[in-house]
Amino acid sequence: MSFYDLKNDDPFLGRCLIAKDDIPEAQIVIEERPIVHGLARESDLACFGCYSPLDEDDPDACEKCGLPMCSNVDLCQSNAVHQAECDILQHAGRAISLTLLDDLAILHDVVLVIRLLSLRQDSCSSDWQAVAGMESHLEQRSQVPHIQERVGKIKNILLNDLALQGTAPEEIVHLCGVLDVNSFELPSPHGTVQALFKVTSFMEHNCVPNMHKSFLNGFSIILRAAKFIPKGSHLSLTYTDSFWTTMDRRNFLLETKHFECECTRCADPSELGTHLSTLKCPKCPVGNFMPEDPLDSTSDWSCDACLSVLPSNYAQNLLQQVNETLSLLESADPDPEQCEKFLLIHSRVLHPNHAIMVDVSHTLVHLLGHWPGYLMADLTERQMQMKEDLARNLLRIAEKLLPGTVRLACSTLKMDQTLINGYAISGISRLRSTTLYQLYLVLQQRAYNWMKSGNRNHRDIVGAFAVAKTSLLQCIAMLEYESEGSPEFSLLATANDDLLSLEEFLAQAQIN
Repeated sequence: MSFYDLKNDDPFLGRCLIAKDDIPEAQIVIEERPIVHGLARESDLACFGCYSPLDEDDPDACEKCGLPMCSNVDLCQSNAVHQAECDILQHAGRAISLTLLDDLAILHDVVLVIRLLSLRQDSCSSDWQAVAGMESHLEQRSQVPHIQERVGKIKNILLNDLALQGTAPEEIVHLCGVLDVNSFELPSPHGTVQALFKVTSFMEHNCVPNMHKSFLNGFSIILRAAKFIPKGSHLSLTYTDSFWTTMDRRNFLLETKHFECECTRCADPSELGTHLSTLKCPKCPVGNFMPEDPLDSTSDWSCDACLSVLPSNYAQNLLQQVNETLSLLESADPDPEQCEKFLLIHSRVLHPNHAIMVDVSHTLVHLLGHWPGYLMADLTERQMQMKEDLARNLLRIAEKLLPGTVRLACSTLKMDQTLINGYAISGISRLRSTTLYQLYLVLQQRAYNWMKSGNRNHRDIVGAFAVAKTSLLQCIAMLEYESEGSPEFSLLATANDDLLSLEEFLAQAQIN
């Protein structure tokens, strides 16, 4: 059953996917294998057959073409995915492979283009026809010098060094654009992999998406409804990090996807009330300082309390300084104390929910309870409360940016499915699931502390453990959608083990 229609003539989007009927939350809408996949430009040295990381000093090599292979070379050099480039490089001579290894990023691009070109051997292939019709933004890309330089290198290698026959330069330019504009980076325990999908390439961007993506082994993609989607709605993913500021999201989309996002979130100075772009007013102690027109990078910024106005370069210069400080913090492998100090100092100029503050808060939530000297049993009540408060704030922000509700059976929760300590926890989200796990840890630790101190009665202690269980169940419900081999999938196994132990403890506590 198909849950979508392809619309070819949208005046703003061109081709896009529309919900054919109402789509219930968590429903799988699309599941497809990639047209092509390969090592991404950013990947380190890895096997061209299975993408396993390699020893740079002494990698094995394909006996035919000379490209790097893992120790399982017999199997990987015969891997069907490797045959397209293997045939061409073998014909050109192994010396070419050694030369290409001097620039891994270009080599990875070249291999992916070759794998796409191999699809045209069957001119009637639906895969090749799909690739030929994909958007490549040739006009916009032709005006970007570093893109032109990179594409020029790829053309020279394919047409001159490898003497590729029957391929026009324009075709290579188009395919490079198709890969840049339409491909997805896949989570992989090995080298960084990117893949191109036939139907998923039509999925439009939205800064508050209604779809959630995950991947299976073999690099198949699964797209689920992140919330209930009414008939006639556009299906959307986000091409950016949901916790970037409006300026950063729009700049990234313009530079890489060649369009300016004008969605509801981008057009709202407060970012739907999340304030991820908001600064503290430099003129008064209570005001929020926001751009008057977020869709105009030159727009003045003004305070919602005292109405002070400053030019856009005030915000740009301030954020540049803060980002430089953040870079220094990140390069120093910060401990919890350094992260807390950063938040305290920069709370004078940044809204507590500003993207930079959220980034450091997220790091601090994961450090508290896991850093030497700050393990869960070591945390003071103040530190536990800080971890809880930061986690809850992350969840509140995520609820607005990643909508939808993960529902659990009443027989499992035995309470309101959507409430944890008074506010809704909703939507399928990796950040939400991992934050919920951290919230579970601190809630459980507080219950343990109560039990050991003897300062609380039995009912309060059992209730505290039950609240921790609620958070853990919500975490597990979201992690169920994660890809095997991903860090989140590993966390799912840990969370399930924790749940068994917690249920056994609660069952014994009820008896006593």
